[in-house]
Amino acid sequence: MWATLRLERYSLEGIVWGWVLLSTINLNAWQPYFWQFWLIIIFYLLSKKHFITLLLIGQAGFYIWSGLHKLNPFFVSDLTYLLESKMEGGTMQSLSVGVIPILPWLEIAAGSMILWKKTRTIGLLITAGLHVGIAVLMSPILLDFNHIIVPWNLVLAALSLLLIGERIAISRKSLLPVFVVLGALWIFPIFNAYTGRLSYFSANLYSGRTFHAEIILSEPGSCNLITHELDPEYPKSSANLQREFILYNGVAALPEPAYYEHIFQEVYCKRCGQHTVRLLITRRDWDGEESYYIYCE
Repeated sequence: MWATLRLERYSLEGIVWGWVLLSTINLNAWQPYFWQFWLIIIFYLLSKKHFITLLLIGQAGFYIWSGLHKLNPFFVSDLTYLLESKMEGGTMQSLSVGVIPILPWLEIAAGSMILWKKTRTIGLLITAGLHVGIAVLMSPILLDFNHIIVPWNLVLAALSLLLIGERIAISRKSLLPVFVVLGALWIFPIFNAYTGRLSYFSANLYSGRTFHAEIILSEPGSCNLITHELDPEYPKSSANLQREFILYNGVAALPEPAYYEHIFQEVYCKRCGQHTVRLLITRRDWDGEESYYIYCE
């Protein structure tokens, strides 16, 4: 349609500016699929000639860093707990849990393979397989959990398959857009490794090392937290904010302390009262856990 109606430039620019507008009014819009789609269009606008090169370099960095961030005990323990709590025991559960420890290494290997011509096809097939597996796992077929990442994973799987047979071609004219790709998908993850911020931008979201937030009641049952209506067995003295977001919105919250605090002050403090609730923010890392409380203003 773009080619026939000659609307390519205006429609693409409209999409980009529409996303910019959406991101200014809703911070939680910066989900991985949101900003990565946004980057793909920017790469295309930067250099149509070197678009495939930008995608291949970007994909390689995305998977390498995603795997590196998952090399921690929290990724294995959290995902194992999710699968064991959501899946009935049996061969499927055993196979799924058994694959978890090797997933980070698969991502690192696949990302590295994408950079080299002789191994690129294998690397892209591995990434496509990973995404299809995640989509099936999270779909109503198995876990029926967090549906928003199902189409996103299918899109990434299709992108990997479409890139098979393409080659990386870097010239002097492509250096600027290549540097943009390296900054977005290779340098941001380095910042995250040292600061603990920018989790979405660094492919660190599902590593278990991001910030977690828990709403704590001064007395169990003193306020009717949202979770109680959905899960009677969940402790009545607390509520996990990510859990609330996924149950109600089907999508995770932005894992940054400032966003958690905003939700806490605007929703829970007003709902439960100033002296009834407090917010516990925890960040887990290889060295252990670091936690602190935030109180209603």
